Amino acid sequence: MAATNHIAATPTYDIAKVVKELDESKMGVKGLAESGITSIPNMFIRPPEVLSTLKKPTSHTKKAIPLIDLSNFNVPTKRHQLVELIREATSSWGFFQVINHGVPLSVLNEILDAIKAFHDQPHEVKAKLYNRDNDDEQGVMYQSNYDLYRAKLATWHDSLTIWTAPEEKCGKEEDIPEICKKEMAAWESHSSKVAEILLELLSEGLGVEAERFKKLGFFDARLLVGHCYPYCPQPDLTVGLKSHTDSGFTVLLQNQVGGLQVKHCDEWVDVEPIPGALTINIGDIIQIISNDNYVSVEHRVLAKASKEPRISAVTFFNMNTNAGFEPLPELLSSDKPAIYRKSTVKKYLESYYSKGLNSKYFLTKVKILLAGMTLSRFGWPRDKACKGGDIPEVCRKEIVAWESHSTKVAEALLELLSEGFGVFGGQVGCGTLLSYCPTGPDGGNHISHRFRLTVLLQNQVGGLQVKHGDEWVDVEPIPGALTIISNDNYVSVEHRVLAKASKKPRISVVAFLTWGLKLILITLDHCQNYYHPINQLFTANSQCQNSMKVFSAKDWIASLSYKKLDCEIRIRRGMVKSI
Repeated sequence: MAATNHIAATPTYDIAKVVKELDESKMGVKGLAESGITSIPNMFIRPPEVLSTLKKPTSHTKKAIPLIDLSNFNVPTKRHQLVELIREATSSWGFFQVINHGVPLSVLNEILDAIKAFHDQPHEVKAKLYNRDNDDEQGVMYQSNYDLYRAKLATWHDSLTIWTAPEEKCGKEEDIPEICKKEMAAWESHSSKVAEILLELLSEGLGVEAERFKKLGFFDARLLVGHCYPYCPQPDLTVGLKSHTDSGFTVLLQNQVGGLQVKHCDEWVDVEPIPGALTINIGDIIQIISNDNYVSVEHRVLAKASKEPRISAVTFFNMNTNAGFEPLPELLSSDKPAIYRKSTVKKYLESYYSKGLNSKYFLTKVKILLAGMTLSRFGWPRDKACKGGDIPEVCRKEIVAWESHSTKVAEALLELLSEGFGVFGGQVGCGTLLSYCPTGPDGGNHISHRFRLTVLLQNQVGGLQVKHGDEWVDVEPIPGALTIISNDNYVSVEHRVLAKASKKPRISVVAFLTWGLKLILITLDHCQNYYHPINQLFTANSQCQNSMKVFSAKDWIASLSYKKLDCEIRIRRGMVKSI
């Protein structure tokens, strides 16, 4: 590895070769730092869009994650207040720190000292545990960057991992390093007690029984991790651990070096070390189970130029690999339907590890089609969607059935369309519009509009036309057929309905769907979420990036009704397409 620094400076830098060299040396990042390098290899250098976020914000308002005192846990008159504090912290931040948690300070100091002592050993000693397989047989493992070959870039940390549950994954007693064996056992015992207390409070915060999370199996898979973030000669060019989310429930202890950051409201917030405090965060699976009542948030660790390494002890609490999960039925109602579909821990882990700590990737995959039904209304917020009793009795049952079936059709179609893109479709919203076109003189009246995806059923009267090239083409009614209209990469086209002289009126029922769920969940005044072509569609030769502008939901909804559904006006105004 002595040649690594030289290779990093040459134009013919071979990142795959350097990655292989680092891995086969088994010395880890700490060994690399101790080799005397003065600049980091290219394999660690983050792209400009990440480096720009490493600079300290200019804001004078210093934010901090919530700090919660657990001393009142066993005081019945104070418990409700504690539940509310944790519920609020977890629903808004996804992270909080706890003090007076019952873990002796001596235990905390000893585990940090023991982890540091392990990483300070000669690399020949640690190399005996070095492993890159990540298989279930390896209960105790030392490595640098578990996703070294899957990730595009490496990060500045080494780790010792020990499985303590389930039994088939448990590290063998003789494999656990003697230098930290006793301290790891004490840390697991105490951190598990803290987790049990907090998961009770989180359950109560959802309004379910205190044992709910425990019964779901969040103690069935436990992993202890001892991270070391050594001195970095160029901390402004890399990170200790890249931005990611966790899976289940996490209890973390850090020394006083700092570096942990949490993403809150698009801003990176430092998690300042507090002597004796534990840092708590929830992961993606709990967000799904809570149906978004609790949030899993991105976090990362900065690299440091401090001669004293950052040391952290972490216990991850998860469900077993063969367990399934979905939003708790106690949290669901007609007004609060499930946001996620049922899945398994195995599928989650396959997705999570295949992408190398890819934040929120799995959440997007399991988002389900959420329908908010409305009559004759565009740009609806969810809180204004029709309730069942508001739908006219004469067609209530039929509308509910249509919505259910059209949503299933749309879900299947969107999955196929997404596969055509090579990406996952994710969130979709739905609204229903009943159209009645009475008899009238033939010709003349027409409308055109653009929606994300439209599922339409028409009777046999006809009148629907689609513009193909410069020609209007009739969409002939076919008994039992549904008409589907898409947009952009799958092109969106103008269409209209002719007035008819037929004595029988034209009847149609339509389900409009959007790619972005937030388009229907937020009011016009708060439609600040921005949309753009899917990044995975961009190639070096693609014109997509240049032909489409970033736009907000507010812009889109406002332009929808501008000039009475004139889609060309929206193009000319530059809200969606650029000229």
